[in-house]
Amino acid sequence: MVNEQALEIARELERDFGSSLKSVLLFGSLARGEYIDGVSNINLLVLMDDVNVALLDRAVSHAKRWRERGAVPLLLEVGEWQRAADVFAIEIADMQDAHEVLVGADPLMHHAVDRTALRMQVEHELRGKILQFRMGLLAAAGEPELIGGLLMATLPSLATYLRAALRLSGAVVPGRMEDVIEAGTRLVGARPEALLAAHRARTARTTLRLRLTDELVEQYHHAAERTAAYVDAFKE
Repeated sequence: MVNEQALEIARELERDFGSSLKSVLLFGSLARGEYIDGVSNINLLVLMDDVNVALLDRAVSHAKRWRERGAVPLLLEVGEWQRAADVFAIEIADMQDAHEVLVGADPLMHHAVDRTALRMQVEHELRGKILQFRMGLLAAAGEPELIGGLLMATLPSLATYLRAALRLSGAVVPGRMEDVIEAGTRLVGARPEALLAAHRARTARTTLRLRLTDELVEQYHHAAERTAAYVDAFKE
């Protein structure tokens, strides 16, 4: 069942923007049935006929309520979205696996994922995420709770890239996060334990405490590196 908060946001947008609003689509963890209350975001694709400063000014009044609900709207013009297959290949692929249209027509009807664009987006983004992860470990200054929290915070992104690697390989992408981690790490030649530990801590909303020299931290970093290497070397 669609989360009532997502529906309420869609109704507010429909009421306040009328015919300017073309589609609202729910995707991400909530659409996959893996939403964690107080941890996960409510991911929404919002398509408008035009996105300009005046429209953004009107949307400001909604922004605080969106943040309070954990909503993260991706706001695009219809024309931008129609040209977005090569820019948002990861997001489109994830949306195609699990989504629900809340307002208007299904914006995925005429989109196909470009595998070359998917590979390039994963390679570019994941290399940046790995650098951010290393800097985050340095910034954590050896604090076990901060280090564990960094693994938990970055896990959704790493799982997204594992799903993309599985798609590139031609494998069926599992629906459950645990299964994505198991299948994805096996594909790229990494171990799943660190990712599973971060996932279980997120799901239970508990604290994960790790030292920088703990094996799980090295495993996690290695899994990210192996995913990047797999995608970089991937050939059709």
